[in-house]
Amino acid sequence: VFYNDIEKHSFTNLIINHISILSLTLVFWISISVFILKTIYSEQETYLETLDNGIAWRVFTGIFFYFAIIMVYYLLIYGYNLREHIMQESRLREKVNEAELQTLKSQINPHFLFNSLNSISSLTITNPEKAHEMIIKLSGFLRYSLAHDPNNLIPLKQEIENMEAYIAVEKIRFGEKLIFE
Repeated sequence: VFYNDIEKHSFTNLIINHISILSLTLVFWISISVFILKTIYSEQETYLETLDNGIAWRVFTGIFFYFAIIMVYYLLIYGYNLREHIMQESRLREKVNEAELQTLKSQINPHFLFNSLNSISSLTITNPEKAHEMIIKLSGFLRYSLAHDPNNLIPLKQEIENMEAYIAVEKIRFGEKLIFE
């Protein structure tokens, strides 16, 4: 039964395999049990007669047990395949979410960078010290963004420092218009 993969074999082939295995199992089981019982009870004629008359019931019981074991086995296989399918679906969902996040990041970062560079360009004429400060803060923020692996956990302190660098760049860009608490 272990080697009879439902997905790889045709239904007819599966039935033929099960009937063959059932027949061999029944012949083996009944032969061994009758041999052992006849050896143990060789002197009791009544029991031997009952044993010979009960072969049909032994066959029926053997068929019942075989199908019960097969059903349990197929249920276990189904449960294992279902669990594997759910895990695979979960991994796929995780990858889709990660891809969406990366897509959003790739859209946001260039927009932020271009706006910051335009602001620096304006500040070089009006306020060179603020332009210099903004370049330093922007480079720190970008260095962190590029070095940070989104799959690894980082300390909260480091994440807060990065957010503060981002806010500092935006504060220089927007000046008094940006209020942050």
